[in-house]
Amino acid sequence: NVATKVISGDNAVSVGAVAGKLGLAGAENTLDARRLPTDPDEMATAMEQNAVFGRVTPQQKRDMVAALQSRGHTVAMTGDGVNDVLALKDADIGV
Repeated sequence: NVATKVISGDNAVSVGAVAGKLGLAGAENTLDARRLPTDPDEMATAMEQNAVFGRVTPQQKRDMVAALQSRGHTVAMTGDGVNDVLALKDADIGV
């Protein structure tokens, strides 16, 4: 079973709109990462319950990877910028 997550530093409304155009599940409930919990267990719950995130900082990307891994998920991540490097390194598979 593969669960797709969209994790972007871009504006949450824009991220949700693009995810919706692509037909991704959860696009209608895009979360602004500025409202995400900092507690690792609460972060893991938020990651499992949601699929689309905007305004995510580079550190939050690392925290999100770690949160999913802490729940036994194998994490594959793609990235396109310097801001993604550390999370890509932390992921089980970095593309």
